[in-house]
Amino acid sequence: MDSPSHLPFLTLPGEIRENIYKQLLITDNNYHELEDQDPTTFWTFDLRIYRTSKQVYAEAREVFRRVNTFVKIITPWESAVENTKKFSLTPVLCRGEIAEQFQNCQMTCTVDAPMMFSESGPHTFVIDARDTAGFCRMWYYFDISHPGLNNQLGLRMTLAGLEDDPEREVSKIIQNRLFRPWGVVRQLSSLIVEGPHDNDVVEELRQAMTQPYRSPSECLQNCENLKASGNASFKAGNYADAITFYTKAFEAIHIIVDKRRRSIWAEGYFDEMIREGRFAGHVGSSIYWVMRMQLIANTIMVYLKMEDNEMAFYWGNRSITLMRQHMGEEADEPHPLFPAKAEWGKIYYRTALAARALGDMANARELIRVAARWLPNDVIVQRERADWGNLALG
Repeated sequence: MDSPSHLPFLTLPGEIRENIYKQLLITDNNYHELEDQDPTTFWTFDLRIYRTSKQVYAEAREVFRRVNTFVKIITPWESAVENTKKFSLTPVLCRGEIAEQFQNCQMTCTVDAPMMFSESGPHTFVIDARDTAGFCRMWYYFDISHPGLNNQLGLRMTLAGLEDDPEREVSKIIQNRLFRPWGVVRQLSSLIVEGPHDNDVVEELRQAMTQPYRSPSECLQNCENLKASGNASFKAGNYADAITFYTKAFEAIHIIVDKRRRSIWAEGYFDEMIREGRFAGHVGSSIYWVMRMQLIANTIMVYLKMEDNEMAFYWGNRSITLMRQHMGEEADEPHPLFPAKAEWGKIYYRTALAARALGDMANARELIRVAARWLPNDVIVQRERADWGNLALG
């Protein structure tokens, strides 16, 4: 007797069918990121299995709702959806009318704002609960970049069971996962929590939301400490650890680094006189710029040591391009009052080294020419500039 060429799906044991549904429908297996200077994240759920049969539809739909936890966000700003995808790299499951009708959310978070802050709305979108931390972190950076913003905003958080059992209380474990990320959203005018919830979990959230932000002095000191740890790792030859410390140091001064992506927040946060700590008596913005340039120069140096010349050149060239866009041709001219002259010269020099290693000698010579102007007393830079010029003649 011939063996059948296939086994009908519904004849498989229920446990096996459920494992197949999980593999197809759990968010972990459907998340994608396109890595670039402007990376993009998105979901690609293949829901064709829903069209197989009524029984498969019912089984798969139940698994989809059980293995994933989603949060619905309602905001007055249409731009919040694009900002969520751009700045926090949070993929949006659905938006607009589809999001409004989406029932499988265990929390709905509604942002309330005065009419003068609102766009035509409301605007609704849905994200995976695990991505809430990225969304909240983005909100945190928007607030410190626009002081007083959160004082004008309120937040209503509504817990709910699944569509098939809306009265079922959400477990404490899931409540912690849903509530805790919002602790970085601070100094709101109001917080309202609706639906059956654990009082201890909500009280922990309220306490976190009342904490003050780190002062400019604390941010700068934390950055300096992390940078020192990165320098120590670099000297010990632990280059990967050095990159990790430098990345954390950037974050301490509100610059988020993710591979080739840098998001710069709240530069104006440091525009004040520092009155305590190791930088007391200095203007915070001057210390900020020196540290920022040091971290860029150090990061380029680490990538050079790792022989990752493409990343070294990317880091240096991006910084130089941004400065040239901001200042024009003056970016290449030494400024006596620029607080990070030496660091800026090192960025040009180390980017020149990366360009040379990549075989781009024309660019390398131009970069080292500028580096020599910023570092007139650096013997190595001056000698190499002369040597590279001779190579051009040869």
